[in-house]
Amino acid sequence: MIVSIRPEEVLSFASNLIKAHASECLALTMHSSDDPLPEHYFALLGRKVEGGVRIRRIGFGDRQFFDVQREIHLSHANYSFRFSDNEYKRMLLLDQSRLLFKTSDGIRYTEDRDTITKYVRYFTDCWRE
Repeated sequence: MIVSIRPEEVLSFASNLIKAHASECLALTMHSSDDPLPEHYFALLGRKVEGGVRIRRIGFGDRQFFDVQREIHLSHANYSFRFSDNEYKRMLLLDQSRLLFKTSDGIRYTEDRDTITKYVRYFTDCWRE
């Protein structure tokens, strides 16, 4: 099942997902033109990496933006960042079992294995680039 998330609820939904379900790894994408995330979100990610959760983030868009930004919010052995020139798909994947992602119709959430597998493949391909 795929559920729609209202735009005004996305940040709190993502934060609650991370708090409740991120125990091993997070895979995230972001574009240099995305709205900036608030400090409390990065504080939450910081607590997760300190607790042993591995975070992999891929940035898209303006490479120079990420050269400056990528270490500002998180600097930890459990946090990895790469830049990609591939097609951008906004996503947050928790422990390869829960996925928040953006489509042309809005933000969606799923635990559907087939959908998650497609996004895992996408993320892995961008990471290896």
